[in-house]
Amino acid sequence: MKTKLLVALGLALLVLTPQSSAIAWESKIDRPGSDYRRIRLKFAAGTIGGAYYINQCQDRCQNDANCKAWTVVDPGAQDPRPVCYLKNAVPGKVACSYCNSGLPNRGDPGKPPVVN
Repeated sequence: MKTKLLVALGLALLVLTPQSSAIAWESKIDRPGSDYRRIRLKFAAGTIGGAYYINQCQDRCQNDANCKAWTVVDPGAQDPRPVCYLKNAVPGKVACSYCNSGLPNRGDPGKPPVVN
């Protein structure tokens, strides 16, 4: 009975976890500079940890061949909505309490992107 419950719980988590083409992001990190596109994102109030709009920015970068890195700024920091910056280079990391950044995953789908 316990095993069936654990399997069901694991499957439920897998199904309910938001999927994105990028594997992971750099929490509380900005990658300033090299911006070529600024996108005001949709904001779903009450989303846990901003994962909804972070995934939007990841996906925009993943689907744009010119994008080498991205940064998303939390709503209220620069704009009432979250703002996604697509970058044509990979700038260095800077600590930022209201930013999350990452790199697209364009290599082996079984391996996460290398994050410097």
